[in-house]
Amino acid sequence: MTNTVNTPLLSVMLVMLHDFKTLRKTINALRAQTIANQLEVAITAAREFADTIDTSLLSGFAKYHIVVTDRIATGAQGWVLAFPHTTAPYVAMGEDHSFPVPKWAETIVRAHEEGWQWSARLLKTPTPPHGLVGQIFFYVLSIGSSRIKVRW
Repeated sequence: MTNTVNTPLLSVMLVMLHDFKTLRKTINALRAQTIANQLEVAITAAREFADTIDTSLLSGFAKYHIVVTDRIATGAQGWVLAFPHTTAPYVAMGEDHSFPVPKWAETIVRAHEEGWQWSARLLKTPTPPHGLVGQIFFYVLSIGSSRIKVRW
């Protein structure tokens, strides 16, 4: 299913591994974006949950796509299936536990328009980087851009 209103500036790919209620808070955070009407949302959903999607929550976006598949093994698989449906010049991978602040999308688009190859408005993590995964995550963030702020 596809719906088109405007030309999007930023595509956000989401994966619905369970019922739509798992994505509702993320969708509401995207609806609160200052450029929500210039966002494209591409949701990959397992067939068994596709009919739980509340498309009325998607109507304010420039475009939305619902990609239905028989089975989704991982979030990465869902993003791979969603990507061909994106049409905006910039693409973000969203998650069901990530709720971007209202100026997030606008800031991402502006940064890329200014020539940045990688950008993040603000990253928050509940704890300092402990263990190998946390240290790798922090290292990747550190080399990505001098404009990155990390808060604990």
